[in-house]
Amino acid sequence: MQKIVKVVMAVVIAMVVVSSVQMFFMKKQNKIPNTIYALNSTLPKKVDEITTFTKIELDGKILRFHYVLTPGEVIDPDGLAEVRAQAVKGICASEVKEVFDDGISIELLYAFQPKGDTDKKVSISILPDSCK
Repeated sequence: MQKIVKVVMAVVIAMVVVSSVQMFFMKKQNKIPNTIYALNSTLPKKVDEITTFTKIELDGKILRFHYVLTPGEVIDPDGLAEVRAQAVKGICASEVKEVFDDGISIELLYAFQPKGDTDKKVSISILPDSCK
């Protein structure tokens, strides 16, 4: 559980640092696709020792951040509520939350491969009313 929270905090911090200023300006200038393209050109980026930020995309009204964990690392489903709470806290403390004004949700998508198992994905959705 502690490792999960640590990973998410690193991811949220990286997400906020990398994109908060850019997200603020893209929203104000209505240039979301151009900013996403610019951000993607800087990826992949290591967030911490086991997490890599690989892609950002806008799919309708969902701003999706893609992450990949080092093979063998896992996200415990029992810890997802805490992971989501920490992610909401980080997003709501940053300018990234301004995308919520346009009804855009944020999704954090983690891909991982447990040892000896097939690829798995876990997503965490953060809805526009999460910071109220």
